Amino acid sequence: MEPKTVDPKNSLYKDNSTPDARKSFVPSYQDHLDGKYFPGEPNKRSGICGTSLLVYLSHFLTAWGDRMWIFAVGIFMVHITPDSLQLTAIYGLTMGTTVLLGGPLIGDWVDNSTRIRAARLSIVLQNVLVILCAAVIYCFLMFKEELLDIGEWTRYVAYTLIIVLASAANLATIANNIAVEKDWIVEICERNEEKLATMTATMRAIDLSTQILAPIVTGQVMDWSVENGAIFLSAWNLVSCVVEYFLLWQVYTKVPALMKTKDVSRAKTADDSSKISKVKRTLSKDELETNLDETDARVSDRLLGRKNNKKSCSEKCRLFSGFTIIVYGWKTYASYQVMLTGISLAFLYMTVLGFDNITVGYAKIQGMSEAIVGICMGAAGLLGIVGSFMYPSVRRWVGLPRTGMIALTLEWIFLSACVVSVWLPGSSFDLENPDKLEKLNCTNLTAIVPADNITTNQPFDTITTEPLSIFACPDKEVSIISVSVLMGGIVASRVGLWMADLAITQMFMETVVENERGIVNGVQNSLNQLLDIIKSALVIALPLAPQFGLLIILSFAFVYAGWILYIIFLCRAPRDLFKRGRLDNGYEVMP
Repeated sequence: MEPKTVDPKNSLYKDNSTPDARKSFVPSYQDHLDGKYFPGEPNKRSGICGTSLLVYLSHFLTAWGDRMWIFAVGIFMVHITPDSLQLTAIYGLTMGTTVLLGGPLIGDWVDNSTRIRAARLSIVLQNVLVILCAAVIYCFLMFKEELLDIGEWTRYVAYTLIIVLASAANLATIANNIAVEKDWIVEICERNEEKLATMTATMRAIDLSTQILAPIVTGQVMDWSVENGAIFLSAWNLVSCVVEYFLLWQVYTKVPALMKTKDVSRAKTADDSSKISKVKRTLSKDELETNLDETDARVSDRLLGRKNNKKSCSEKCRLFSGFTIIVYGWKTYASYQVMLTGISLAFLYMTVLGFDNITVGYAKIQGMSEAIVGICMGAAGLLGIVGSFMYPSVRRWVGLPRTGMIALTLEWIFLSACVVSVWLPGSSFDLENPDKLEKLNCTNLTAIVPADNITTNQPFDTITTEPLSIFACPDKEVSIISVSVLMGGIVASRVGLWMADLAITQMFMETVVENERGIVNGVQNSLNQLLDIIKSALVIALPLAPQFGLLIILSFAFVYAGWILYIIFLCRAPRDLFKRGRLDNGYEVMP
């Protein structure tokens, strides 16, 4: 009896000799990984909507908890040390430093962990650390007198625990962001660029929505009682941890691609691509196949060599392994052609043209009421959501690179109004007349803007490491034309800002090698934080209201410089760098 032959076109079937055998066949796990689905089968696209819903719900819980904690921690700091902002300043400086130095280390850990382990540990650690930090705050506020009776040293122990736990929770948040939002999403979207754009835009809209709503809810709870606010946050994070864990586990079991080992064989350098093109034109078919195999082998060896060199160096220099990983991370980041877009994104962090404590305090001194400032912040959030939902359509019409260019162009055009506002009626900008700095202090009052910590995973958020002193004249009427134009430009620029952020983020998702997504995005977080620290240093150096115009000009200069860097990237990048199907066909790494 002759053995059955298998049709190569239908080699997926174990026995494809009869229609019944085909109907009864169930794809194996490897078939799912390889994307081998039958035409018309329900599991070809089944579950993608349900999986997306689980991702959105999990992301909502994560974002909501983060926003509540970010808002509450600033209030906690003020209540712990009501007579000084020293603790707040130390807290902000510690947060900034840990992100700056720990970004590559966190990313490297994500790369070297399985997907489920990285997501699972980051979620648990993030919520547990927040619960512990809130518990320490509650105990200190409730039993402050009893603790201080034991000794003054208890105060500093409590301060140290709060700062260490909060900083560690922030690093866990970054790890979760890298693991889920920068890696899982690519696999959940089946490496489809269109789905990726839609899902990232939706998740960003969720972020912006929680940024508006979560502080409102938290403020109501904190207004009732600060101590009860700590209990509420602990209870929320406890419940949220369990729910998030369950949701991500459901996503993991529904997407087989998340279970596979991270791929290191898809990377091709620009040199290798050009060599392949020359080989195709000059060699025969057999010679071509041989040379292509050799080229792919060299590429794989180069990538594996990177990792082996890093491990070898770490084994020889155990004491300097952390420094080695940081250096390796920055080198890896610089090896990608999208590096310039990442730098342009980081430049957007060096700005006071956002709704942080600095700009809000300046607007109040210039005569704008709290109600109007709140309306501007809400309008900015809504326009950010509009920009997020516009992004998939604009990307579909003009392509990913042009979408980023259009977004950055819109941003600097709208922000140019802020520069104009420096010379409009009502502006206090005057660097030529030093006497004006004293005249502004007509009531001999100093307005202190507290330094609340804001998350560093998004553009324009601030960690102010020092209290900001600016002179106020509440008894002197001033025109609000200047500050109105300033706030209007900031609000309008949100559309371009979030479109640019989404476009550049997707560029990294499409081009970074799968097993290097963690460390590259970790370096990007560090770079963002570095520019934010530079901004804070400039604010400390130029703290007076008449000097704020100079900060506006410097901020616009950095945004415009980011746009220039993006244009340079577009001129240098190969035309097929973001062609359709890029995620399935390979990645681009600079030699």
